[in-house]
Amino acid sequence: MPATSTNTFIAMADGVRLAATLYVPDGEGPWPAILEALPYRKDDLTSSYRTEYVRLSEAAYVVCRVDVRGTGTSEGVAEDEYPEIERRDMNEVIAWLASQDWCTGNVGMYGTSYSGFNAIQLAMTRPPALKAIIPIFATDDRYADDVHFFGGALKALDLVDYPTYMTGLNALPPVPSLYGEGWRGVLERRVQENEPWVIRWLEEQTFGPYWQRGSLRPDYGAIQAATMIVAGWADVYRNALLRMFEHLRVPKRLLMGPWCHMSPNDSIPGPRIDLVPEMIRWWDRWLRGLENGVDTEPPIAFFFIRRSTPPEPDLREVRGGWRFEPEWPLARGRKLELPLRAASPGGPLEQTLAARGDVGTTAHIRGS
Repeated sequence: MPATSTNTFIAMADGVRLAATLYVPDGEGPWPAILEALPYRKDDLTSSYRTEYVRLSEAAYVVCRVDVRGTGTSEGVAEDEYPEIERRDMNEVIAWLASQDWCTGNVGMYGTSYSGFNAIQLAMTRPPALKAIIPIFATDDRYADDVHFFGGALKALDLVDYPTYMTGLNALPPVPSLYGEGWRGVLERRVQENEPWVIRWLEEQTFGPYWQRGSLRPDYGAIQAATMIVAGWADVYRNALLRMFEHLRVPKRLLMGPWCHMSPNDSIPGPRIDLVPEMIRWWDRWLRGLENGVDTEPPIAFFFIRRSTPPEPDLREVRGGWRFEPEWPLARGRKLELPLRAASPGGPLEQTLAARGDVGTTAHIRGS
């Protein structure tokens, strides 16, 4: 079923307009809607994502891609990462989607990294129309398992990467051909009023209300929407998503592959899977009510067990195989403790180890 795309603006209660692109199936509706909301400029820098939206739309879903407030062609100022106003905005967008004549009233939300985070955060607010989510490479704890602090220590690697990138991105103008007259005024306001997000992060060096507001942990009962989690062994959020899967008490599914912070379709390392058909099965079950068996299969639907593989700078695949599992933690698993011992009998227990931060079990691979 071919799809067509339409650019529109969705007005918020305070008058700010959010730029959205709708991918609408041909034929007669109504259809369920799927929302993805990102600050990464839908019309230029991430326009390559279009293929995925078209494929979902061809499965008879209306896909809505939104630039969050103050980014891309949306109005307003991007005051912070996942601010409270963004939750209010997305609740309004979900209600708007559900109220359209072409929509069945059922909405799903998904996305990778940022849009996986806000899918979790929106599900915590329980908008009536939001029936299912698919967070991909996201976290349940923005302080302990994110790019800001790790175990209370500032993460220097991400400090010079992501926040610097977003400072420049948030100062870019809306797309003139889509925004129309007045785009220069929006640009001037962004340059004058945007404050680098990292300043606030450095002011919040201990866990508190600021970080808790965007964290599901420990109140996993806040989510009632059916949740399919996608995680990767080479991604920074693997611990968070395994923990989230363990504690959720809703219909849930886990795909755990060898992937880094890239799409499972083209991740390095692989092996890879085509994620779109798996997402469609999840949407079909929880947005359409189709009895397709996805909720009767083992909830850990893809679980990659890695085997020792010689390292390469651009390793195409790691050795191993796929399993299906009924639960996490694995009932048949066992804990293996390897206590530290002195270098020699009677020697000191304290030893010095020089460690690099970009290797080892807590390192991760970031793709583009």
